[in-house]
Amino acid sequence: MEKGLTVFTGPNGSGKSNVFDAIRFVLGDLRARSLRAVKMSGVIFDGVLGTPTSRSAYVKLLFDNSDRKIPVDTDVVTLSRRVNRKGFSKYMLNSETVSRSQLVDILGMARLYSSGYNLIIQGTITKLADTTPEERRRVIEDLVGIAEYNAKKTEARSQLRQAETNLRIADARIGDVQYRLERLEEERNDALRYNFIQEEIRKLQAILTSNSIIEIENEKKELVDELQLKRSTVEDTKEQGDNLQRRRREVESARRRFDEEVADKGSRRLHLIQKRIGEIMANMASLKMENTSGKISLRGLTKIREERVQQLTSLKKAIQESKRSLSELKTERNKLKIDIDETSLKDTTLTNKLTDLKQNLSKNTVKMRELEAELNRVERQMFKLDNQLKSNTAKQSIISNNLKNLEERRVTFRLMMKDLEAHFHELQRLQKEEQERFAKAASSLEKARDRKNDLPLEMEKAEKTIQMAKNAMIEFETWKEFIEKLATEDVALKKIEEMGQAGAISGIIGSLENLVKFESKFRKALTVAASGWLKAVVVNDLKTALHCVESLKKM
Repeated sequence: MEKGLTVFTGPNGSGKSNVFDAIRFVLGDLRARSLRAVKMSGVIFDGVLGTPTSRSAYVKLLFDNSDRKIPVDTDVVTLSRRVNRKGFSKYMLNSETVSRSQLVDILGMARLYSSGYNLIIQGTITKLADTTPEERRRVIEDLVGIAEYNAKKTEARSQLRQAETNLRIADARIGDVQYRLERLEEERNDALRYNFIQEEIRKLQAILTSNSIIEIENEKKELVDELQLKRSTVEDTKEQGDNLQRRRREVESARRRFDEEVADKGSRRLHLIQKRIGEIMANMASLKMENTSGKISLRGLTKIREERVQQLTSLKKAIQESKRSLSELKTERNKLKIDIDETSLKDTTLTNKLTDLKQNLSKNTVKMRELEAELNRVERQMFKLDNQLKSNTAKQSIISNNLKNLEERRVTFRLMMKDLEAHFHELQRLQKEEQERFAKAASSLEKARDRKNDLPLEMEKAEKTIQMAKNAMIEFETWKEFIEKLATEDVALKKIEEMGQAGAISGIIGSLENLVKFESKFRKALTVAASGWLKAVVVNDLKTALHCVESLKKM
């Protein structure tokens, strides 16, 4: 269409409204009722007699972009939209498939909206004529943008309330983080105190165990020496006992020999004496008989008698000597008995002493076993202490790692708290500014309501006020986005430029700020005139721009 006023005329049902609906359709309107349909698939032609049903609805719209208001580097921008029976839509921009959000963003930069106030739907004029003054006032407010401003004001207030809620949540989180930091500090101090106490306990236990081991070793050494001495004494006592036993056996053997010898000699002598006495008695009897019967001569008898007397005397002497020898033998036998008794007493004493030594040896052996058991127990305790020391060392390592992690988390929390505080102060400042702007806007709105009779004369001022309000809202949204995306916007644009320089994305020329040459004194004026476009990235075509947008979304 040519520039200027274009009018579509025709009878009812000729399709005049369809042209208007098609424009709203291709601009991305999603409200089926505003397109006079129940659902989005209702805009598709259902067919008539002789004409088949369409499978989709398709609209293509061309814009003159010689002024480059639409951020696409072509003189003509072609928009198209197709919707199928299932209600799915496909959008095209200069023959390139784009999403609805991309299309709306690009058209929004040129202030083109499917629900714009420059699009007046069918029946609006008639409805306006039939409305009451209050409804007409609301319609005029809608037309001049006051309603939109009120809606945006309401939305902004809602956003402010949400921001205040977020601030309260942030304050609560800051309190929680502060409390958690204090708890972590207490846990850290407790852990350090625990490690110190455990180290002191380990040192004291090591000292105590070492002293116990030294005492046990000394006691063991003393007992071993005493045991060796006892064993030596036992060996000496055994040797003395063996000697006494041998001496006793020798004495008993000598006594038996003596008894046998005494018995043998005494009985033999006595037998000889008795035999001799018997012979003498027999001789005397025979002599008596001879004296009585044969009258032996006196001389012969006297001689015989003398001989017999001598023999008797010698026999008496022999008997006395035998008695004396027997008495001496008895005395010697008594002495031997006394010696044997003394030897037996000594043997008994030595036996008792040996028994005592054996008992002491047994006691020392038991005590030695007890000491060995105690030593084994101490060794097991030392092994247990070593294992406990290793376990405590592992626990100390784990606690040290936990302390390190807690320290890192505490530093992170402190940084987060600083960021939240800065963000909180910035939001408070923005809230104050917006409240002042809202107060001014409310005042302007009241004045505008007071001057509603002079609306045609004040239309231009109202439009300026609306524009200022829109600018304020845009500035508020810009500040909000600036707060949310300050850490990523410059980095993202820089990454886009770096990707263009590296060749990852072809068609990137550079940032507008670097391409435009101007004196430094005009920077402020140029910045205001550019409306924030100085940092924009200049590309060759729409395809490159869409590629950059997709790359930014992936970031």
